[in-house]
Amino acid sequence: MGAEFGSSVFRAELAKAEREMRGRVDAYTAAWASGNIDAVLAYFVEEGLDYSDYGLMVLHMDKKALADHFRHIGAAYADMRFETRDVRGALDFCVWEYVIEFTLLEDVQHCPYKKGDRGKAFCAATIRWRDGKICGNNDYCVWGISGVQV
Repeated sequence: MGAEFGSSVFRAELAKAEREMRGRVDAYTAAWASGNIDAVLAYFVEEGLDYSDYGLMVLHMDKKALADHFRHIGAAYADMRFETRDVRGALDFCVWEYVIEFTLLEDVQHCPYKKGDRGKAFCAATIRWRDGKICGNNDYCVWGISGVQV
């Protein structure tokens, strides 16, 4: 197995799978950039979703709760900009490292920034996929304010 794992065929297949995964994440990020929450929600399964946002401490959401959460984010945060730092994974699982910048339109519980602030968070998401849609997601972040931990 060791020789197969290190083979050029294996590495080529893995690189192809990682490019495909990066394409999925790039498309999801583009949906966020569009500002269309329904377009973002289209990336998630209808049934059996488990989504947790540990940055804002909103945990174990199904699709209905996630829709409410994302609509709140869409109303509370303006000019959101995502910068993907890395995507690692293949097939049905990946880790997405990204930075998000935003302007806060209202105070948000568990967010250390205040209304009117330009904020930043350094994030990592573990994403599980089923049939090309997100079925599980855990978002973690460190706020870009010194001394604040989540």
